[in-house]
Amino acid sequence: MQSHLDPDQILDMVTSSLDSDKAEDVLSIPLGGKSSVADYMVIASGTSSRQVAAMAEHLEFRLKQAGVEILGLEGMRQADWVLIDANDVIVHLFRPEVREFYGLERMMDEGQRLLRHCPDDIPLVACDPRGRDTSSEAMARLLARWRDTGMASACFAIGGADGHSQELLERAEARIAFGSATWPHMLFRAMLAEQLYRATMILAGHPYHRGN
Repeated sequence: MQSHLDPDQILDMVTSSLDSDKAEDVLSIPLGGKSSVADYMVIASGTSSRQVAAMAEHLEFRLKQAGVEILGLEGMRQADWVLIDANDVIVHLFRPEVREFYGLERMMDEGQRLLRHCPDDIPLVACDPRGRDTSSEAMARLLARWRDTGMASACFAIGGADGHSQELLERAEARIAFGSATWPHMLFRAMLAEQLYRATMILAGHPYHRGN
């Protein structure tokens, strides 16, 4: 049976199920227009792994009964953090201390604050450890492409300890890294400034950057 429920109806079913199972600190985050992943994200806590597993099992059963396709169900073995992908609604169920450790709410909030400072018509680059390792020459090519298309400025987003939100990563034109290590925030800012300077010197034909 295929569901004819819209995202709002699926969200209502999710929150109703969690409420019935005495979930704590239930948070619904609208993603419509911000992410292609889903229309809503729901985050909730259970007091123990047993409760988290029970909430997930009951929610999965109710969604399937309504014909909602479950695209993914992860984390049931330990039930510290269970993710249920109900297509239009992504559900994260945590034990409280695990929820605090991973800080999804902090990451989402920081991502929105960063995006508010970067207009939609300006290129955005996410500085991310999982991004492409970027040399000075590659940075110069990126700046040259923007210059040649009339872009006068760009935003470089440096994430905090929790990383970047999915919303910001989807908005980003590129993801860059300077090696696979995780760098202190202020040190990375200095490294980025140095790479941008080297890139402009390369484009200017200045001998400051000698390459390998």
